[in-house]
Amino acid sequence: MTNAEKWGPEEIIRQIKYTRELSQPGYVHWNMSALARNARLQDALLQRVYTEHALVPVNSGDAGPVSKPALITEKKTSDQLMVRWSVPSGQMVSRWVLQLKRGNTWETRILPERMRSELINTKGVSAISISAVSRFRNISPPAILTFP
Repeated sequence: MTNAEKWGPEEIIRQIKYTRELSQPGYVHWNMSALARNARLQDALLQRVYTEHALVPVNSGDAGPVSKPALITEKKTSDQLMVRWSVPSGQMVSRWVLQLKRGNTWETRILPERMRSELINTKGVSAISISAVSRFRNISPPAILTFP
């Protein structure tokens, strides 16, 4: 019996929340097989801890900056905007980070490399940001659109 099985989902979640409150937060699931075998724990983590997508942190030893994406917009309707983005030819991108600011909240979407456009409902949106992520997990400066 593993500690994950002995402790149960509530204790594992309590430990993760505790480590997030430390001055240098972080945690590692050192026994992924225990997570894979425990459906209750998987469900609890997805519902209460890992509710948003995230990128793996950059490895400072990995090479290469990523170019800031170029943005092109096309108004579709009064509340819809087609946003297209690209980086210079030859630039290797593994993901895109698209962010929308609604009020004081930023919504983040992590998109696959092949995706180069998005139809956005702009109702309540004051800013749109797109960054490229390299295969080495380096992230570009954001290209930002703001709305009055």
